[in-house]
Amino acid sequence: MLIEAWNVDEKEYPTRGAFEDKAKFLLRYAILAPSGHNSQPWKFEISKNKIIVRPDYNRGRSVVDSEHRELFISLGAVSKIIAIAADRFGMSYRRKVIKDRVEFIFGEEKTVKKNLELFKAITKRRTYRERYKKKKIPLRLVAKIKKITSKGQSMVAVNDPDLIKVMADLIERADCVWYKSRSLIRELEEWMRDDLELTKDGLPTGMINMYKIAAETKYLFSKDSRVAKEKAERDRVIAKNTPLFLIIVSNDNDIHSWIEAGEMYGEIILTAQKLGLASGVLGSITELTGMKNKMTKLFSIEGHVQLVLSVGYARVKVPATPRRPLEEMLA
Repeated sequence: MLIEAWNVDEKEYPTRGAFEDKAKFLLRYAILAPSGHNSQPWKFEISKNKIIVRPDYNRGRSVVDSEHRELFISLGAVSKIIAIAADRFGMSYRRKVIKDRVEFIFGEEKTVKKNLELFKAITKRRTYRERYKKKKIPLRLVAKIKKITSKGQSMVAVNDPDLIKVMADLIERADCVWYKSRSLIRELEEWMRDDLELTKDGLPTGMINMYKIAAETKYLFSKDSRVAKEKAERDRVIAKNTPLFLIIVSNDNDIHSWIEAGEMYGEIILTAQKLGLASGVLGSITELTGMKNKMTKLFSIEGHVQLVLSVGYARVKVPATPRRPLEEMLA
């Protein structure tokens, strides 16, 4: 697999280089952001003293993400990593969202650098899809995560055992619906990659066990699908043993809100990594409107649920997912 992108070395930063060289170096970190099905739906433009992050609609997922909500959440995560990397290398900037893009306008470089620990977490972070250790997260660490804020966003932390069981049941029900959808499975299959293929995006089938059954579509389309039920039960067990769920909620439900939610998401997963915790995303429960509405009602959430994350101590080490070369993403 093409995972060389994860080996970027901060010592190679072109301190005396031109702005374009420095911008490209920041983007080597930005492309490590997570995205649905590892679709990497973004493009970058470097212009004078600017980095512009744009959506790549051609890499969007028209079935599971028809409104491009998750696409823009991914753009927000990219934006957060650019900001953290810029802070690390002392590059001052102003960030603004214009329509469907994020612009970074850079000024004079600074000697004071910040966010160093979050920066170091960028290349270590992995999306975790396995069972967590049976180990509670200390409340002091939960409190550090709960301090993370973003404009127009809020966070609901679920770590009570009874509420975790409720969440686990919701996840199982969502999976039962998701894995019986012919269109959802077909789109997932489009992003699955052969283990031996030199892939630069998508999900390698052998690396992520939870997606293996998607290849068995003939079993998934029956009304009483055994495979789908087994998958749902597996996720319920994983969820029931998850020590912490985080629900990101937006006041509004538009492109700007999705980007802001993504920036909060980016900071959460890097903070978790910094604290020695693994994190994952629970897609089915937010990709199905009916299930998302049930969760909103059960947890008395005011606002729009954008993302549900699981957090805990990793039981196994998971490999990095591949990334496309930066050159392919430059507009």
